[in-house]
Amino acid sequence: MRIAQSAEDLETYVDYVRAESLFQMQSISLYDQDDWLVRNGSLSHHTGGFFSLCGYRDADRGFEALVLFQPQGAFNGMAMCRHDERIHLLLQARVEPGNSRLVQYGPTVQSTPANYLRLHGGKKTAYLEYFFEYRPGVKVLENSTQLDLGKRYYQKTKLLSYIEMDQMVECEENTIWVPLDVAQEVVGYDNFFNTDLRSMLGVFDWDSLIREPSSSERSESFPMPLKREPRASGVLVPLTQLDKWKLTDRGIESIGDVPTSAGLYRVSCTSREVSEWVQPLFLCEGMGLIVLYQRFKDGERQYLLRRGKEFGVPGNDVFLPSEVVYPGEDCEPSLVNGEVIVDLVQSEEGGRFLENENRYQLIEIDEDSDPGDECVWVDVGEFKTLLATSNMVSIQLRCIASLLLPELNPLVFEAG
Repeated sequence: MRIAQSAEDLETYVDYVRAESLFQMQSISLYDQDDWLVRNGSLSHHTGGFFSLCGYRDADRGFEALVLFQPQGAFNGMAMCRHDERIHLLLQARVEPGNSRLVQYGPTVQSTPANYLRLHGGKKTAYLEYFFEYRPGVKVLENSTQLDLGKRYYQKTKLLSYIEMDQMVECEENTIWVPLDVAQEVVGYDNFFNTDLRSMLGVFDWDSLIREPSSSERSESFPMPLKREPRASGVLVPLTQLDKWKLTDRGIESIGDVPTSAGLYRVSCTSREVSEWVQPLFLCEGMGLIVLYQRFKDGERQYLLRRGKEFGVPGNDVFLPSEVVYPGEDCEPSLVNGEVIVDLVQSEEGGRFLENENRYQLIEIDEDSDPGDECVWVDVGEFKTLLATSNMVSIQLRCIASLLLPELNPLVFEAG
């Protein structure tokens, strides 16, 4: 049984997986492979699975974008077990071609239907049966459907599922049991936990493991209602109809100063479902910024959420952190002066993006700061209620919530 008893154990295991993976990656020509084809106006896998790179256009707003389209929702599963009076999580050290540092910890299962249905002809997805089949001694704790990056994907969601096992199972390749308190100790490390793991840590009500789940009372002013549009004003269009991108032998190139593009890469790795594959990676110039402001007022902790629009989100509206600037966006955040409590760098989803990094900051500000019309202060209970509600909060907000585990779940973390 492989168990990480400390932060040092987790770092050692990441280094081991990185060395054993024998990872290699090289940029290739679009025409030097036959796995990914341009058909129906998009760059898609020949099986019809995985994802596609498409164009998006909103004629009413004079806006277009290069987007990822993945109609099959992804699945994220977290298995946990109580062992030696501690809650343990079963994590996997994932080798992803676009990860900064190559290997980052992810949840027990992180897969798309194309992967777990084995359209690639490779290995089966480990532990999937514990989430989709009846298993004695396994209890389902919670499920929710959550949004993905609303300015990179078109209407993509993920199913988040949590189970508790009555005893530890053996560790498959690249997996390791990690006590919850050790996971919390390293959650602030740069490029160490991937976004899917951060999202799952941030969403779950960990205090429910030692008391019954509870929901907060919603005041008249909360939540600030989302302005769901009856239909999206934009639509997917063929890549050839975009004005700011063009198909070339190197992939999908931007025209002018557009900061996003895509390239094709041949990848080899000994510890993935297949040992060699070809895939596109979405490229973004620059670093993004994700900020959550917090304050202490009237004897309680509060967090500042922003209601914003993201064209790839069904209905457009979503709750975001206080400030969100995507990599490459030509805009300045309206930062408020305060004390930076947490500051880390995280690359987003290395299976789709190449070192697409955001800086995450948690900032303490003055209690009397004016949030503006599109923002709302929420307390701990209200924040947890939103996080647990399907398709209400952005993935950036879920990720930054992972930096607040002791504040959002004091019963579990005070109990050790």
